[in-house]
Amino acid sequence: MPDPPVTTTGSSRQSFAFISQSSQTGRVDRETQRRVHSHAQANYRRRTSKRQHQGTVELNLAPLQGGSTNAELTLPRHYSSPTTLLDASRTDPFETFALQGGRRAHQLWDHVYDGTCAKFRVLIDIGFIDLVRESTALSQLLSASAWHLVHFLRCEHDTGDDARYSMISNQALQHKLNDIVTGTSDDVVTAVLAAAAYANLSKDPLLFQTHITGLSQILQHRGGEDSLNARPALRLALFWVETNGRFRQDSSPIYPPPYHILVAQTKLTPAFIDVSQLSADRQFGDIQRCTTVRYMFDRLRQLTETVDNESSTKNNFWFESSFLIYTIHPLLHELLSVPRATGHDSTLLQQRECVRLAAVLYVCNIRNRFDPDPGIGMLYGTKLYAMLRSPDLFSSWSENNTSLAALIWILTVAACSAALFDDVRLPFKTLLSTTLRSTGIVTTFPDFYTLIHGLLWSNTVLEPDLGSLENDLAFAD
Repeated sequence: MPDPPVTTTGSSRQSFAFISQSSQTGRVDRETQRRVHSHAQANYRRRTSKRQHQGTVELNLAPLQGGSTNAELTLPRHYSSPTTLLDASRTDPFETFALQGGRRAHQLWDHVYDGTCAKFRVLIDIGFIDLVRESTALSQLLSASAWHLVHFLRCEHDTGDDARYSMISNQALQHKLNDIVTGTSDDVVTAVLAAAAYANLSKDPLLFQTHITGLSQILQHRGGEDSLNARPALRLALFWVETNGRFRQDSSPIYPPPYHILVAQTKLTPAFIDVSQLSADRQFGDIQRCTTVRYMFDRLRQLTETVDNESSTKNNFWFESSFLIYTIHPLLHELLSVPRATGHDSTLLQQRECVRLAAVLYVCNIRNRFDPDPGIGMLYGTKLYAMLRSPDLFSSWSENNTSLAALIWILTVAACSAALFDDVRLPFKTLLSTTLRSTGIVTTFPDFYTLIHGLLWSNTVLEPDLGSLENDLAFAD
């Protein structure tokens, strides 16, 4: 017997398209079925379309690059610098460059190799980094990269990568040194140079001395530094690393500059002379007649003219790291080779030492434009101030205007030096102001300005600092 038709009242004739309605017998009319099915299909299409769109945009490939876990990917990270483009020789470092350590090792390597960091740019330009890539020194360079990110740039927290990679490198180097066949190889020389470069980066002179002493013994077994001439990258790296290390100690370099390589790109007249022998004359009438002082001023003048000219014609001049190793460092090497003088030497030798220290600060000011390093000249500023404070020496400068002009230049270089911290630079400003007022060599700032430029001054590097002295100097009324 068929079911009786369902009757509805006027108040219940509304169509609830999204509410499942059923009769008492469990049957649903055809119109309701169609509307429920249509609504379900619309919801399905809406959810499916959203999932596909989100999947395309939010696809995360990070686990494929370093095997990171989900927990690792959710942790906040501090990256050293924006992602850089890889050059043609490094199309896919995660596949073509076998580097243990996963994604973190590649991040450290890219920080070294991408050319954005001035600390590593010179070593890239001379080809040393390419040697490291295929040598025992690779872990040492990763250690240096980790140290630089944490302690110099201060953009990461210390997770121990520096110590871990350094230990790996030391163990591998020791294994090589224990073998008479590999103990003096190019690979070992590269590793020791990388370790010495790390010591310079971390400002550890004792560690540098340990490595450079060991390297000298290795080179003796090879026949001296000339044995590296067949590998220009190693010879240039030896020059660069040793000069930096000796500079931090204010000690004389052992190895001469490789002029046969430098001559191709240096902007200075090559100095095929032994500066230490040039300084053998310990008897001279006044400071301006000293052969060594005249030589230092001539070399500084060449550097100043070159920097002012090059910087005015090249937009990217301050990023040319080759200028550091081919032009600035040969001059720095010469200044470090000049014999030292102490308070026990004659007055004229002490004056020559003051000129040398000021010359190093002058070079530091220029060097800092290529590779900013706060306080890099503090050793020289402290030594200079201590020597100038000697009463007998300070009074000796006023014996003639020539010596007094040299003193004014020395004090001005230190007072304007960006390589000194304020606690050392400010006393030089005070001493300069007192000297100008007491001697009366110049009575106005324009006269002072003319005096300094008449001796030696870089318009590009030091001009703003010189102008800022006007309010700090007290001239006689």
